[in-house]
This record gives sequence, structure tokens and C-alpha cells, in this order.
Amino acid sequence: MVYIPRLDERLTGLVVGSSARVEVPKNGIILKGGKSADGMIFLESGLAGLHVYSEGCEQLISPIAPGACIDIRLDRDSPGAFTVRALSRCTLLHLPEARFRQLTKDPDFRNWCSASQQRNFALLGRIAGAAVQKTTERKIVQFVLVFIETYLGRPAGREETVPWVITQTHFAEMLGVTRTHLNARLTALARKGTLEIRNRKMTLRRPCHMAEAELEESCAG
Repeated sequence: MVYIPRLDERLTGLVVGSSARVEVPKNGIILKGGKSADGMIFLESGLAGLHVYSEGCEQLISPIAPGACIDIRLDRDSPGAFTVRALSRCTLLHLPEARFRQLTKDPDFRNWCSASQQRNFALLGRIAGAAVQKTTERKIVQFVLVFIETYLGRPAGREETVPWVITQTHFAEMLGVTRTHLNARLTALARKGTLEIRNRKMTLRRPCHMAEAELEESCAG
């Protein structure tokens, strides 16, 4: 059964049992900017990316990992402004509009939808905050911190290791730097013992009491 973060087993069963699987090829559009999905879309496998239209072209700003809900529309009059595109071949679970409306009568499911929307908005705010950091190393660490805490569903501790599914090409695109520059900064962070990416896993190390601002300073030092 597909893992849907923070959705209990009963509701996961109802959602998955009512959803159709849809295959999307690499670079295919999952959700077009300015349009909302019918019902609800989950990413079952593969890697998708959230894009904005900036300076005449699409810009990747965040990855979307398996288990994520790509689109929830409790208010059909509020279309999304972002485009979601497949970064690799993706399998989606599509919960049709009619079934979605039936499930929203379940208070637990509706509360989960509302909480998921709030988490998505908060995540976008944190990603935007990472993007405006002064140095590339700060951008890297702040983005990684957001990724880890989103994956874990809790604040990061002194040392955390999580799967790393983002390619260096996509990571460089999100940061707005070349792969050569990204590799140099990742090497510097590994040398400092702050961040290590190896064998499709990523480890971030910091004291539990260290605030994000202090972590930034340690990266700049």
C-alpha cells in the first residue's frame, strides 16, 4: 500500500481503493499552472518537481517525493499557480472528484486535507526563505533542512540521515547555480562535517540547540 504521510490506515485504504493509477513520462506535465486537479492527486512512485514561471521560463523550486499529495482542492474557485512536472517517470494515484467529495464528509479526512494544505503553504514559505540566503552553502543547508524536516514530519535533531532522491542537476537548478559550483560547495560542507551526501543518502549534522541562524553562520565560517 502506498504510504501517505499522516493519513491513518483506514483513510489510506479508502483513498487508495478509490483511486486510479496514472503513468506520466519524464518531463510530462502532472498539473498545469493556473489549473486545479479534479479530486486529488498523490505521487505513488518517481520524482516530481514544483515549478514557477519566472523570467520567461519554468524554474524548478522544489522536489515532490513519493507519498506526497500533489493537489488538494477544498475550494474549487482557488486554482493553483504552480506547474508540477515529472522529473522522472512517475506513477500517480488519482482520486476522482465525486469520490473525493464523498470522502470529505468524513471529518477525519477533511481535517487531514486542511492540515495538508497548511503544511504545503508553510513549506513553500520555507523554500522561499532558503532561496534568498546570502551564500550558496547557506542555501544548500537551509534547503536540506527543509527537505529533512518535511520528510521526517518533525524538527531535525543533532544528526539526521534520510534518503536523497534529488539529482545534482535538479538540485543545482533549484539553487540557481552550476553543477560545478554545487559540487564545490558540497565538498566544502562535507569537509566541515556539516553535510554529507553518499550512496543515495544524506546526513546533516548540527547540535540540537543550534538555531537555523547559527547553522547558517557555521556554514559561512
